[in-house]
Amino acid sequence: MALWDDLRDEVKTIINKSTLDAEIDLAMRQAIRAAHKSGKYWRDLAEVSLTLPTTDVVQSVDLSTYAPNFRQTAYLKIADQDIYYSPVQIDDLVDADGFVRANVYWGLGASLKIRGESPVEQMKLCYYRYPIVSPLASMDSWIADQHRDLIVAWTASTILGMIGEQEIKGRMDTLAAIAFADLQQDNLEIHGR
Repeated sequence: MALWDDLRDEVKTIINKSTLDAEIDLAMRQAIRAAHKSGKYWRDLAEVSLTLPTTDVVQSVDLSTYAPNFRQTAYLKIADQDIYYSPVQIDDLVDADGFVRANVYWGLGASLKIRGESPVEQMKLCYYRYPIVSPLASMDSWIADQHRDLIVAWTASTILGMIGEQEIKGRMDTLAAIAFADLQQDNLEIHGR
């Protein structure tokens, strides 16, 4: 909560308005989500173990239960083997010869559907997570923590555009571009070059 209040105060200083708390909060949540969705950052990855019933040919995983704040899969594999499953679109479950594809997975609503050569009980799912931006007491965003200038600049730019301050908004967009380049340069790969 202290981080959020600090970020909000910085935005208020830039926009020189003290009466837009609700708008600032909304714009800040959007800026944090946009920053996390702007790339496939290794810090957004989480790996979970899945225990699945082997009674169904097509196994189902409730993503809200097993993968909180799920955004996208990075991989799905059999837990104790290096057999990785391939993502497919729901309209591509059968190959050109009419055979059902095996060792594949696809999304369906809030579920991940899995079809292997045979059902497997233990799997590993690695996925990209969305940040937690609400409620404020539970906020969890490494980008907001480590790249606060980006969040402040994006939020201030949004608010300045709403209140018609285009000249100042343009300056904030320039600062945001510099901060965004810093985020991407430092965090896309874990291995430095």
